[in-house]
Amino acid sequence: MSITTVDAPNSLSHIYAIGSLRPFLATRDLQKEFEAAAKELDLPENDYYGVFSYSSTPAHNEALTFRPYLYIAEKASWVFSINNVDTYMLLPKYNNELDALIAALKQSQSSQQVAIIGALGVNHADETQNDLHLPTVLCNHIVSLPLEDMAPINLKANDGVSSVSRAINFVICNFNTLVPAGLDLKGALTEINFQHYSKDGDRSLIEIILTYLNQDLEVFYSCGIDVTDEYPFINFPLRNFLPQTA
Repeated sequence: MSITTVDAPNSLSHIYAIGSLRPFLATRDLQKEFEAAAKELDLPENDYYGVFSYSSTPAHNEALTFRPYLYIAEKASWVFSINNVDTYMLLPKYNNELDALIAALKQSQSSQQVAIIGALGVNHADETQNDLHLPTVLCNHIVSLPLEDMAPINLKANDGVSSVSRAINFVICNFNTLVPAGLDLKGALTEINFQHYSKDGDRSLIEIILTYLNQDLEVFYSCGIDVTDEYPFINFPLRNFLPQTA
């Protein structure tokens, strides 16, 4: 199997990357606060999800719930790793994205991957939280992905910066939604390639080409992905593809 991903980074520095997530407690004081919380809740010392998501209801007001240790998650740094290498420091743009980061900690304990959508290069509000000296990504969307919902091919993950990388990652993460009713994909997916195409002038459009091997016969399919803006979308779904011959 092979893949071609040579492309220049897009000018707006959008990110669509696939990897894994972990919190990083930059100071010893914050580490001690987390350790005390885990001990208080009788949780393992590395159960970040259990501590960050824990909620309590006051006896005098059962309609009110609060999360006493959420402040630790707010002070934590969020490290995104690709191919087991720390690659980005994530900044959740909104509170719901912080909740999504916390939820991803639970999901990552099983057969899951995490996809992030955001903007590369924003300044970190507190440099003490980024002493790993990683590029910062302002996260607008975090999704936990069951492996069975992803494209059935084992590819080395990319950094999610170039237009082609973002298109490929979009296809990997949304594979089931790309296959229209009536299209029967037979055989094994062995290769993913791409080509740029033009349709709407100033749009950045990538055609992703899938090669399936079925009984020693190669069959080709392609789909079009628009990666002009931060959120890629399907320009046309999977369909039969006929490679050009020299």
